[in-house]
Amino acid sequence: MEKLKKYLLFLFLLENVAAQTRLMGGISTYFFYAFLVLGAMFILQRDLWKSETMSTYWPLYVMGGIYVLYEFTFGQSTISTQTLVYLIAKLTTFAIIVVSVDNNFKFYERNMLYGLSVFICFFVLYGMLTGGLEHSHSTRMLVGFGNANSTSGMGAFVLGAMLFITEKWNLKSLLITGIGLYAVLAGGSRASIMVVAILMFIKYGFSPKMVLVVAAIVFAAVYILPAIGLNTVGVERFLHTVDGTEGSNRDNEREACWVMIREKPWNGWGFEAQNQGIALEMSELGSHNGYLETLKFMGYPCGGAWLGILVLSILVIFKRYHKLGIARDMFVGIVLAFAVNAYFEGLFVGVHEFATNVFFVCLAVAYKKAALYEKGYLFKENNK
Repeated sequence: MEKLKKYLLFLFLLENVAAQTRLMGGISTYFFYAFLVLGAMFILQRDLWKSETMSTYWPLYVMGGIYVLYEFTFGQSTISTQTLVYLIAKLTTFAIIVVSVDNNFKFYERNMLYGLSVFICFFVLYGMLTGGLEHSHSTRMLVGFGNANSTSGMGAFVLGAMLFITEKWNLKSLLITGIGLYAVLAGGSRASIMVVAILMFIKYGFSPKMVLVVAAIVFAAVYILPAIGLNTVGVERFLHTVDGTEGSNRDNEREACWVMIREKPWNGWGFEAQNQGIALEMSELGSHNGYLETLKFMGYPCGGAWLGILVLSILVIFKRYHKLGIARDMFVGIVLAFAVNAYFEGLFVGVHEFATNVFFVCLAVAYKKAALYEKGYLFKENNK
């Protein structure tokens, strides 16, 4: 059980990555439910209900409590097998995160990002070597993943992680970083390019080093990748966005979500609700906006409270890090970057989604790190 407590979360994240690939996506559901069964055991563990643990990871406990409150009060009329499974999956995921991070903090703070990056690169390379360069509905590439947004999102995670964790650059770290950059540009997601920009700013600020890193990335994207036959669409889409010739392409989806919210502003439509009625005529897709989807699911009272706790938790951790003098940190960077990205992607609401779960994992690691600094278990770092 002790080994399970320490590493179940890491295995769960690996499964989340595999679930979005073309190689393993079809069989991942079985593994997902197996993880939920194992994770449900954590809910019964005394570790999860210690006052110290609850005070350390309070955002996850409060957000989980809001889910429960909504389901059995405002959302009572929406209760179904689907919503109950969703609720259990969310609570179990939070339990896995808290127990694993608390029992194996050094691993998740020092080794998790690199391990996930290498795992993601394996699927990118597999896609490239096995003909996985197929285009989706446009010139955007899949490169082994189920859709182009997943490809770019995974690449952004790898690129950002390597910029933070690499102390001395060598051939291996450059290769991993290059694969991440290629995935970002091959998928062509402008939101993922924005995530990389935010992480770079948090890492380097406005400094000469920042200019050099940006210049190196642009040079590689414009000259090196095409020269070796790895053409991408990301740079072109980004430039077209800047000059106004290409829009967000999500206006209909967001307006459809607003229609749903206005129709049930107080009770919401329930967890994992799909568009109905007029909204369905406008779009069959979700809004690609985690904030709007949360309000659609739970309405203004509970959905608004949940989002309020989310924003508060981000502000609190920034304030604590500043007060403690903790150096620029990848975990806080991911929390901020993904919170911004949630305006363009449906983060927060998924249960079997890598980006959503990584967001909450990084939030948990950041809070645990701040708690250890406050207790004197970790020495203060110098800002870099």
